[in-house]
Amino acid sequence: MAVTATRILAVLGYGFVTGIGGWLGYLVSDREPPVVITKTEVLTPSVNPGGQLRVRYHLRRFRECGSETTRLIRDASETHFGLDPSSTPYSQGVVGEEAYNLPLLIPRSAAQGPAEYRVRTIWICNPLHHIWPIKGEMRIVRFEIRGPPAPEPLYGLDSAPGPPDRPL
Repeated sequence: MAVTATRILAVLGYGFVTGIGGWLGYLVSDREPPVVITKTEVLTPSVNPGGQLRVRYHLRRFRECGSETTRLIRDASETHFGLDPSSTPYSQGVVGEEAYNLPLLIPRSAAQGPAEYRVRTIWICNPLHHIWPIKGEMRIVRFEIRGPPAPEPLYGLDSAPGPPDRPL
């Protein structure tokens, strides 16, 4: 049996199509969140308007991926205060177990009573996730807003919290 150029091209074409199909199959099936929150602790369960809510997250990171996080605070009057979203092109943590503290400044105009901090993260771990990202569950942290508003920070001495220890 003679090996012809047509037969070689057919075998190479079949291998190429099979390889591309396998790679696309992997991209489509890659749907597991790369981070799982194992425990959430509210370190300041009662916060004054304008004060600082502190939340401690315990998590397990399975792989490094980029993320986009949307966040808001909902007060007792059901007013939503959008917080700056965070976006990282790649994971800033290590694979494995970790914990970090997240400081959040509560708006001075927030109504007193039960409140929620709501967070949703999407992850981008492969090229397909730019159009079909992995969506995490909405995380809701409950706390109370009560007491008089915290004093305004002095000009030039901003008391606003910095970034979290490590973003998701």
